[in-house]
Amino acid sequence: MLILLGWAPIALIGVSQTAVLAIAFLFGIGSQFAGEPLYKVWSQELVPTLLRSTSQGLTMAVARVVAALLAIIAPTLLLTHPRPLFVAVFVLAAVAVAIGQFWVPRLPRARDLEAPPLVVTDAPAEPMPDAQRS
Repeated sequence: MLILLGWAPIALIGVSQTAVLAIAFLFGIGSQFAGEPLYKVWSQELVPTLLRSTSQGLTMAVARVVAALLAIIAPTLLLTHPRPLFVAVFVLAAVAVAIGQFWVPRLPRARDLEAPPLVVTDAPAEPMPDAQRS
């Protein structure tokens, strides 16, 4: 939420010394509680163990590709029209906050997905054939 509040002044009123100081202060505090630390906690809670490394690798790869593509576009936008870029970052931060507040708590937890199915029967267990025992 602090990251969202940090981007608000620069997106809504434009670039000024006050807005830059606000984003530096609020983003600096907010990023200590969000980002990678929170990402690691969520991935452990939401993704089953067998899929966790794959999902983390995939999301990190997508994030790096998006960041690389934006690194090509962002300098030009900052030189010509900086406000749309700041508004886009503010909107994306608002979407991330909304996902974290409303959607993620409704997802099943990893421990619920990993629980083995419980099968209860009254029938006695059948002995294994000799060919499968060795």
